[in-house]
Amino acid sequence: PPRSTLFPYTTLFRSFETDLNVPDMKKVPLKMSSVVFVSQRMPAAKKQENNPLVRDGEQFVPNLPHVFRQDQHLYLIYEVYDPAKAAAEKTAEASAPSAASKKEKSGKEPEAHPVRVMTSIEFLSGSAKAFETPLIQATQLNEPDRDAIAFQFDVPLETLKPGTYICQINVIDDAGGDFTFPRTALLIRPAPQATPPAPATTSGGR
Repeated sequence: PPRSTLFPYTTLFRSFETDLNVPDMKKVPLKMSSVVFVSQRMPAAKKQENNPLVRDGEQFVPNLPHVFRQDQHLYLIYEVYDPAKAAAEKTAEASAPSAASKKEKSGKEPEAHPVRVMTSIEFLSGSAKAFETPLIQATQLNEPDRDAIAFQFDVPLETLKPGTYICQINVIDDAGGDFTFPRTALLIRPAPQATPPAPATTSGGR
């Protein structure tokens, strides 16, 4: 059955827990986790092999209200579970290594029938597309212990105007013919203005 897994994280002031929803593997055609929106990274307190919010020694702190500033980076983290295997006739197609794929932790050989999962991020302002990332294609699992493909995007927000946006995550399982386009509203605020230095004052003497 579907479940919510609690993953702890720590800020400079206190510790929290956040839900990462794992879908029901038997009922959902495209099995995808919830999307975690992040604006802060910090050194991980300890090694946590099974925490998807800890990567390369850094802990990603979820931004729960989905409010960001123009001078920040927006990190999006999500996983696709148990993707369909490509048909035999497609396995001969040469595919460049995906930016979302990395060497399998278990040291296993690449799959004989690779996966074909594509994803991108769109920012919509009203009915207009304000920004879209390049399309990323994954052809192998990079989290084999979870039978998953983990995706991570880094979106600088300086090119987006302040305002409310709909963030759409496009995920297509090309081998399985399944897709999903979850959406989340977020707010981008202006970057804080630098405070000008106070004018120098002089006192006269006699």
